[in-house]
Amino acid sequence: MKLKLIFILSILFFQNLFAQDSTEIKIMELSRQGLHEMSLDDFEKAKETFAKIIEIDSTSPNGYLFLATVYHNLMADFRSLKFMNEFYANIDKAILMAQKRIDNSKDLARSYQYLGASYGFKGLRDASLNNFLSAFSNGLNGLNALEDALEINSEIYDSYYGIGVYHYWRAKKAGLFKYLIFFGDSREQGIEEIKLTRDKGELCGAVSAEALIRIYQAEKDYKNFFKIVDEVLLKYPKDIYARWYLAETYIILGNWEKALETYKEVEKLIYKNGKDYYGVEAEIEIWYYFALCHKNLGNPKLAKEFAEKVVAIPKIKYDKRIFQKDFVSLSKEILLGLKM
Repeated sequence: MKLKLIFILSILFFQNLFAQDSTEIKIMELSRQGLHEMSLDDFEKAKETFAKIIEIDSTSPNGYLFLATVYHNLMADFRSLKFMNEFYANIDKAILMAQKRIDNSKDLARSYQYLGASYGFKGLRDASLNNFLSAFSNGLNGLNALEDALEINSEIYDSYYGIGVYHYWRAKKAGLFKYLIFFGDSREQGIEEIKLTRDKGELCGAVSAEALIRIYQAEKDYKNFFKIVDEVLLKYPKDIYARWYLAETYIILGNWEKALETYKEVEKLIYKNGKDYYGVEAEIEIWYYFALCHKNLGNPKLAKEFAEKVVAIPKIKYDKRIFQKDFVSLSKEILLGLKM
């Protein structure tokens, strides 16, 4: 009788263990699928895929983290703050679920990885709104958790993405805060860490490549910038994020024809997705750069037309937190210059 009971308990134990393993395998499969859909800018499919993860296991941080990532990317691509509530609700839930798993000593390496990634994306969202103190705090929490993950399992290469982003931008923004100067210049270290994820990561290859696009532009390393943009657009031809930076880089280099052509591609892709995603903020940015390009290409009539469209929009209609530049004031400067 005792042997029979032990035998039954053994079967139940291994069935439960197999069920847990099969659940984790399914979650990883869905994670890869959803991230691929997101890279193709198929955001609705990606949301559905990540929602399935939550249905399978509502205690897993994966689904919440990746749903938050979709909303983060939507806001970055479409110059919108429409999904702030959805982003923070999911990212905070991911942090909560990852911390609970750590407290219960469950799959510690992966749990620390997801905790670090969640804090990292929260920091990126804060930084995009110029909330740099909050970005630094969340980024540091993320860094510590990702380093804990690598201490347990040094082959979780996706963790290097968040660590690299933190190391690079902490050094890049050091001039804004005196206390960051003491950390030294870790930009090159950050770039190499991000490249490690791009080359060896299980889930974060695409997002690492996009991070390098922004970094190479910031470093004025245009050779590597154009190389990685070409790679991204070859693999993901509808990628809006890469095109924003490509168009801006053409502006920096004074290639007005290429800049105009690329901003037209951005406009086409944004309009194709519909008003559910973008707001007037995206249009303001595109119209300003249309005006700037036409001015420098010797088309004053078109420059005036687009600059006037920007200036005519009432302030109540747009959220200035989206903008890295004051496009309304810059458009007024174009109009003033055309009158002289």
